[in-house]
Amino acid sequence: MESGRKLWQRYWGEGIPCSDFVARAGPYRKELEEVMAEAKPSQEFISRLRQSPVSRIGVVTEPWCEDSRAFVPPVAKAAEQAGVALLIFNRDSFPELRDAHLTYGKAKIPVMVFMDDDFNELYRFVERPRQVLRWMGEYFRTKKYADFTEEDKERFLADYRRMLPQFQRYLEEEIMAGLAGLSTLPPSEP
Repeated sequence: MESGRKLWQRYWGEGIPCSDFVARAGPYRKELEEVMAEAKPSQEFISRLRQSPVSRIGVVTEPWCEDSRAFVPPVAKAAEQAGVALLIFNRDSFPELRDAHLTYGKAKIPVMVFMDDDFNELYRFVERPRQVLRWMGEYFRTKKYADFTEEDKERFLADYRRMLPQFQRYLEEEIMAGLAGLSTLPPSEP
């Protein structure tokens, strides 16, 4: 298999900007537009991105993914404000990129790969921040999502969306720590 660096070099010109991803999101467009409008990346995050060697972010995702709808828009907004290129690659349209970034042998999304000018990977964010995993672990401590009633699912999604501003702060913190070299562990399983 080709290295991630070579794959990113080969496919970079085929990615789409976040605005196109949102426009093509079908039934998820409205929610993506709302999250994009409400996303307020911190000045600290924007400054750290601007001052880092990151010049591009490749995102492997799909619009149906709740975590993607929650976490891609604020990173896209911060990248734009920091002058960092961000392109999106639909997971199912780019199987080589998907397979090059498996986590525990699984294709989790979103995958955000922070790279320098030469496509060297500097940091990789996968799926959701660890703090969100902890929150979900507490939420599912007594009942698995597969056992949820429709009412339980609606309540969970409402709580998740209510927590989104805090979750986005966790996202920023995790990415900043990763870019500072403080985060070397792969994401933990929920």
